[in-house]
Order: sequence, then structure tokens, then C-alpha cells
Amino acid sequence: MPTAAKLVAGICFAIIGFLAALMFNATAETETGLGPSILTSAAIIGFLCGWVVLGRRPGLGGFESVASGIAAVIASLVFACILYGFSNFMSGLMHGAYASPMQALVSWLRVSVLLFVQTVTPSVWSILVLGGAIAGRLTGIANFRWS
Repeated sequence: MPTAAKLVAGICFAIIGFLAALMFNATAETETGLGPSILTSAAIIGFLCGWVVLGRRPGLGGFESVASGIAAVIASLVFACILYGFSNFMSGLMHGAYASPMQALVSWLRVSVLLFVQTVTPSVWSILVLGGAIAGRLTGIANFRWS
């Protein structure tokens, strides 16, 4: 059921995802192979995770809302890393880069963990944590105001 809290969470997380992806592209140490499409897909993943994760338990605007926002941003980051790792996995699968199914799965997990580790920079995490806290607070206020 669509609610105002879910809409606010989705919009806030789309913005957070876009900004974090922009900062990630600027600070990534190695070539990730994600290219400029990461900006759009990060915004879409952010919107969906905001709608589903934060929109389901928005709180009423206090500390609970801030904690929910930070938890949701971490869940969004993990989901995005797994999804981008899967994209890399499928690309390698189409090019015949894997000798066995186990090698393919290990490669998927390795790329996902590598992407997560590359996000551990002060600039990316400051966007994620502050954005998650602000998004949680705004979502909680929207829930309190329009529920």
C-alpha cells in the first residue's frame, strides 16, 4: 500500500544513491567496470530500498526514525554491491570466463566484497550515514504528519 512515508523514503534514498554513486565514481581506486550507468541504477536501487526497507518501519520522527534510516542505507549498500557483483558475474559468464560453476560463484562474491570495500571512504560513508539519518528523520516526520 503506497503511503507518504514510503514515497518520501524512496525519493530521499534515490538522491542518496545518486550522490553516493557519484562520489564512488570519483574516489574508486580501480576500474570497476560499472561506468556512468551506475548513477541511474544506484538511484533506482535507492528508491526501491527506501520504499521497501525504510518505508515499512519509518517511526514517528525521533531517534527510531534516524536509526531506521541508517539501517536502511546499510541494507541498500549491501544490496547494491551484490547486484553490481551479479552484473559483473553475468558479463563474465557471457564471455566464458569461468571454468566451473563454483569459480563463477566465488567470482561473484569476490567482486561484491571488493565493491563494498571500495566504498569504505570518508566521503562515501559521510554521504551514506548523514543521508540515511536525514532520510530517516524526514520519513518519520512524513509518517507522523500524514498517517
